[in-house]
Amino acid sequence: QTRTARVATRALLVSQIALACTLLAGATLLVRSFVTLARQDLGFDPRGFLTIGVQVNRRIARDQPSRLAAAAFADQAIRGISGGRDLAWSFGSPGQFQELYGGLWTTDAPGAPAGQVTLQIQSVAPNFFSVYGVPLRAGRAFEPGDDSHAVVIDETMARLLWPQQDPIGRTITLDG
Repeated sequence: QTRTARVATRALLVSQIALACTLLAGATLLVRSFVTLARQDLGFDPRGFLTIGVQVNRRIARDQPSRLAAAAFADQAIRGISGGRDLAWSFGSPGQFQELYGGLWTTDAPGAPAGQVTLQIQSVAPNFFSVYGVPLRAGRAFEPGDDSHAVVIDETMARLLWPQQDPIGRTITLDG
């Protein structure tokens, strides 16, 4: 071998080892990220659940009262066969939101400016939070007598709309 061939061979060998080490480090970080992700708090306890998906014809359930009637019908039918302790319906599973609302949001906070906000909204049964084991930081969950304008918001929205204020019992308005 010539001197040039030996240098080229060694350079290729060093490059191959460096690339292998880089790939090994990347794979280790990827596995570590997956393990960390699997240990993350989901915000609810997923153990011991059976999730049943029910498709509702949009021509039948195109408005809120029709969707609630369909949910009540499915609720009664499933309760008769499930054998479980409790049942809570939702339009979508946790983390899968069905409706996206955006527009000019205003609050009842004195002097609060209006702001553009886009929200993902999920309609749920009054007992949804207790069935899924979702702890509330403040306020209360839905109650059977609440109308369709009652909302439970997350901490991010509370801080955005009512900075340095208690959001419990406050009012938000979308596009007037």
